[in-house]
Amino acid sequence: MGAGQTTVATIRNQELQFTNILQEGGDYVTKDISKVLKTSRKLAEGLKLNYGEAYPPLASKETFQVEVIGEVEAVEVTEAYLSEIISARIKHILEQIKQELDRRRLLDLPGGIVLIGGNAILPGMVELAQEVFGVRVKLYVPNQVGIRNPAFAHVISLSEFAGQLTEVNLLAQRAIKGENDLSHQPISFGGMLQKTAQFV
Repeated sequence: MGAGQTTVATIRNQELQFTNILQEGGDYVTKDISKVLKTSRKLAEGLKLNYGEAYPPLASKETFQVEVIGEVEAVEVTEAYLSEIISARIKHILEQIKQELDRRRLLDLPGGIVLIGGNAILPGMVELAQEVFGVRVKLYVPNQVGIRNPAFAHVISLSEFAGQLTEVNLLAQRAIKGENDLSHQPISFGGMLQKTAQFV
């Protein structure tokens, strides 16, 4: 669950079964907050990260100040109200994913759903996803020291994959891409044979 898009991948027996990309992500949540509360995108992003709750039943009634564009005085907003704004967009994204998975009967997979990405770290995301999908949902947190954050999970997985590639894998990938440095002129062994004959 990234900023600009949400990617879905289903895996069965360590094989990729289905992938899909929705062109909605965390940036859309920020835009919604900005529009509804009539504040700047920068402030909306800060509100999402500091006070955001994806699952309204878990949101508190505490209030915070929001600077409204065109207004002199800040407006008081409750965390519960902000949560309603956030959950509406995220629920919309998750429901689109559920329709795709239902259509292909992929929600029957025993492993459940694993969330990764920067948008997945919002509090209440797991609870909201469980309510929408009706299956077990967990948040993946990498084990690497210093980067134990779901936002880095995709980058870490790509780095680990690249690190496990052999030289043959790398050459094959370069050949598939059509890189010209792999093509070469045939080697002439004539001169080498003459030199060898002189030393016999």
